Amino acid sequence: MFKGPYQGMNAVYQSIHSWLLQNHYKIVYPTQEIYHNDPATTPDEDLLTEILIPVEEAKE
Repeated sequence: MFKGPYQGMNAVYQSIHSWLLQNHYKIVYPTQEIYHNDPATTPDEDLLTEILIPVEEAKE
């Protein structure tokens, strides 16, 4: 779960991708984002986004 403005999500994805590479996993697409509140009525710092990334062990 990511809390904050949508512009900050790129850093989250970069961190996830780095961790996956270091730990020998790969993404099994598609990924998914679930938005838990409305950006029209929620301050940017309170936005909640659930990031779902299916993975599997990378074959060497």
